[in-house]
Amino acid sequence: MLNKALQSTPSHALNVTRAKKAPTASIRASKEVSVDGKAELFTIFESNNDKYILKKPIIASISKTGGEYKIEYPSLELYAFNENKNEATEEFLDEFFDLCDNILFVNDSSLGQYPKNWKKILHTLANYV
Repeated sequence: MLNKALQSTPSHALNVTRAKKAPTASIRASKEVSVDGKAELFTIFESNNDKYILKKPIIASISKTGGEYKIEYPSLELYAFNENKNEATEEFLDEFFDLCDNILFVNDSSLGQYPKNWKKILHTLANYV
């Protein structure tokens, strides 16, 4: 069940270190990554996730500051950091699908305002298989 923090916390920016595993994404950046910290658009077209498929590409922002890539999806308050762009993408997708697991199957009456909005967005981006 969804923990109480999601019901009352206005942000859900997960960033958990994960063990190495098989790649979960096929990615293509829409622009080169800025080196001065300015975010550029970044598109994730597909994922190798075994529970969800993407209905449409995820258009996130990517920036590089101080040697670290940051991939962010502001309307889901979701982000990931890593020194390697592909690993940052993997971590971002891990967080994205964790959010799907934690919200998509929870009754709306159990969710706070922000998780309800995230659920609507997630339904437009991913399908459970």
